[in-house]
Amino acid sequence: MSRKQYYSDDERIIRVWDIETVKDLMARRQVLNMNNERRKELDTLWVTEPKYRKTASMGSNWGYYIGMEEISNYYVVQHTQRLQEALDTRCAADPSLRNIRDNFGYGDLIAHHVSTPCVVLAGDGRTAKGVWYSLGVQATGNPDGSCKAMWYPQRLCADFVKEDSGEWKIWHLLVSTDVEYEAGTNLGDVETFTGVPSGSQQEFGEPTMPYVVHNPDYGWSDGYPTVPPTAYYSYDPAEGYGPEGRPRWHKGHPNYRKESGK
Repeated sequence: MSRKQYYSDDERIIRVWDIETVKDLMARRQVLNMNNERRKELDTLWVTEPKYRKTASMGSNWGYYIGMEEISNYYVVQHTQRLQEALDTRCAADPSLRNIRDNFGYGDLIAHHVSTPCVVLAGDGRTAKGVWYSLGVQATGNPDGSCKAMWYPQRLCADFVKEDSGEWKIWHLLVSTDVEYEAGTNLGDVETFTGVPSGSQQEFGEPTMPYVVHNPDYGWSDGYPTVPPTAYYSYDPAEGYGPEGRPRWHKGHPNYRKESGK
């Protein structure tokens, strides 16, 4: 923290409550994500005030979607289109299956639980940042009865802001994937640098800001995101989990890319 801060007992209770509220926000976010209730997530858990909506971001290994409109288009609109296409295929193979919205994700298991919360509240009480880990798994059922099961160990990093209404909201979210392999894979047999985009990268599409945020091909050597978050007094964009806080790779670093490594 840039300055020492003392709190009364009442202020300490408020700060404890704020931290628990932030933890609850992330837990609710994961439940809605697993239930494919993405629109409800954005409408109820994310920032609502224009000054924050403009700078909200959702990031992953390959860049950031910036602004709630861009986030909504990627996270809800495009995702819904994929769900509809998958359901169309399943209904064509099984006429008894109704082609209705309630059957989106039929035959799929999406489980991205979060654990090991590490939350830091700013000294001024206006923002917070947190890091969680998720041993995620996704299993996709196919019309022929087969299933593809994938492991997704991920680090979730987020900035939260207390809006003028007094409510805490998600402002920036970074989902950093460490491993993406099919269940049963012998990791010692996996080759890197295949040049083939992973399923997650293909799903992430073309973000507002393409950027190599995290690349585990080199044995997690890039060291980003840095954990755990450290104490701070007030929000600094350069230290946040939005695009302003992205790592700056030097030209000799394997993550550096001419198109995004500036």
